[in-house]
This record gives sequence, C-alpha cells and structure tokens, in this order.
Amino acid sequence: MDTTTVALIASGIGATGAVAGQIVAQLFTGRRETKRLKWEGEQREWERQRDRDAEQLERARIFADIKRKAYVDFFENGRRPAVAAIPRNERIRITTRCGAG
Repeated sequence: MDTTTVALIASGIGATGAVAGQIVAQLFTGRRETKRLKWEGEQREWERQRDRDAEQLERARIFADIKRKAYVDFFENGRRPAVAAIPRNERIRITTRCGAG
C-alpha cells in the first residue's frame, strides 16, 4: 500500500468515528430535550392552573363584596336589597363571572 491509500483509509476511519460520535451525542441530546420539553409543558400547565385559580378567587372576592354590600344595605337601612339597587355592570359581572348566566 502506498501512502495515499493509507491516508485515505485513515481519514475514512476517522470520519466514521466522528459521525458515530455525533449520532451518539444526538441520541443523548434528544433524550435531554424530550425531558426539557416535558418539564416546560408541565410548567405551562401549572401556570395556567395558577391563573385559573387566581381568576376564581377574584370572582369569589367580587361576589363576596357585592353580597356584603347588599347585607349592609339590608341591616343598616332596614330594607330588602333590590336587584335594581345593584349597578348594572355589577349585575352583569355577577351573572357572567359566577357562572349563573
């Protein structure tokens, strides 16, 4: 064998090793990326749930405020609270946010 053939064979073996190394590295990278994407999805779902919980707490707070106002009106003024006494935007908020309408 002459030196050119030996050089070509050596470079072919080296290139094959490099390609095999890249394939193995890609397998491990793919596994890591799969785990990372799963974790990110779980984080997004957790944040969505947190936002839904915060929204429900806000709805409950608004409803409790309106209810408290009605009771205060009833006990302080000795009269029955009427739906007409609640501002229109409050009535809309009650029905749309609390699931009644």
